[in-house]
Amino acid sequence: MHTTLLRLLSIAYLLIPNVLFSYGWFRQPYAILLVVGYCFLLGREFIPHDSPKSYFKKREVLFLALFALVWTFFSGAGGFSDQKSDFFAHNAKFYDLYKNPWPTYFPEIGRFACYYFGYYLFPAFVAKLSGQLSPMVIYLWTALGFFLGLSWVYLLINRRKWALFALFWIRGLGFILYLFFRNTEWLSIPIYRPVINGLIQHSSYVPNQLIGTMILTGMLLDAVFVRKRIATMAFPITLNFIWAIFPSITLTLLYAGLCGYHYIGKRNYKELWSWTSIPNFLLPALLILPTLGYFLSANGSTIKGWIWSFDPPADALLYYVLGLGLDLLLYYYILQSLWERQRLLPVGFIKALFVLLVLLSTYRMGYHNDWFYRTQIPIFLILIIVLLRAFDTMLTHKSWPQSRLTLGVYALAVFMMILQMSSYVHQLKDNVLIKTLAPSLTTFKPMPYDRYPNVYQLMKDVYKDRGDAEQYLGNKGSFYEQHLAKTPINTKTCQSE
Repeated sequence: MHTTLLRLLSIAYLLIPNVLFSYGWFRQPYAILLVVGYCFLLGREFIPHDSPKSYFKKREVLFLALFALVWTFFSGAGGFSDQKSDFFAHNAKFYDLYKNPWPTYFPEIGRFACYYFGYYLFPAFVAKLSGQLSPMVIYLWTALGFFLGLSWVYLLINRRKWALFALFWIRGLGFILYLFFRNTEWLSIPIYRPVINGLIQHSSYVPNQLIGTMILTGMLLDAVFVRKRIATMAFPITLNFIWAIFPSITLTLLYAGLCGYHYIGKRNYKELWSWTSIPNFLLPALLILPTLGYFLSANGSTIKGWIWSFDPPADALLYYVLGLGLDLLLYYYILQSLWERQRLLPVGFIKALFVLLVLLSTYRMGYHNDWFYRTQIPIFLILIIVLLRAFDTMLTHKSWPQSRLTLGVYALAVFMMILQMSSYVHQLKDNVLIKTLAPSLTTFKPMPYDRYPNVYQLMKDVYKDRGDAEQYLGNKGSFYEQHLAKTPINTKTCQSE
């Protein structure tokens, strides 16, 4: 396997839910135009180009496939190991999309759903065809996504297997401090505090958002900084919006900044003002418009506002410093000690990532602050890749830093990784294998898919009046409902009625 094939497989994987979404959510003329546009852009991927290729050895492909299968098993996808609380909603979405017509509609309140359903659409579509929702299909679909994402990251971390394992366990100090203080009399830290989450959290809570984001982050770094083909990334990034809208906003901002620097900062105007810009930039922008129109139909009732508007300023500052400020200082110190060793990204770009992370962290959206928890994913993934590349160079050349402070900070980062691992040890026994071989050792039981007829009823029952259920609703009389929706939504019938 080589990178050209990996890119083609990655785009096809991200594209499948977009095609299904176009078919199920938009009126036929729009759906046909979208699918034709997607097929045209996918066809362009078969055009030969002169950029260098990187090849995977057969044993590397086998290793990555096995790693993805094992990681998916322990993530909870498919219900083969312990599932985190978010799987109540994940499983309900699979069942809702399988049993009820598309576009998703909640007849009990007369509203259509407005959500990024990308991850769920292919397994639900297979279930509609077969008449049965299959956990194995969900598991394999998820594993394929992790395989593609891990393959891109594997290339960027110098093909180091130990670094691929370490990738998931790196996280911030802020969450540890939150766990320490949350049950004390000294400080009551709110649940929406801004902290850095590691990839292990994202894979076990929101695989629906991590998978596409990991694939595209790796593709973006490879296309821009390795193969120098920046114009080829607009189309793939637009495909991720139906998978995960908040990380896609971050990726769009990063890509816009890189394009601005390349085309304007470096005065490459002629590249931009050419006919190739139509398929490279204009057509992907046009194809994403209906999906953006769909998202803009959301009712907007979720909790949102500047982070300091929810607490007294002094308290908000304290939460910020403990939750995120220390992590920013810690990782900036580590990375600045390794600038010259990573040999991939310009130092200015890495510094810009920290600035963007700070800006994103000043706003809250959602009860748990989903805005910051998800927009941080591409940024922190890039920072981890840079850190692991640089650390590998340091190990290879045995060029350890002389400063005791620096060594102490490195040791602190490793200690945080060990703490992170310790919190997931239970996964080794809370899974279907141990349940089958030694049932007395575990209380593992997978979450059901069909507990509720649709996801709105689940969210309303489980989370009561927190506002989580309302986040899934679209506005009545919205532009999408009146002009884009596949059928007149108010005349539809669903099984949940």
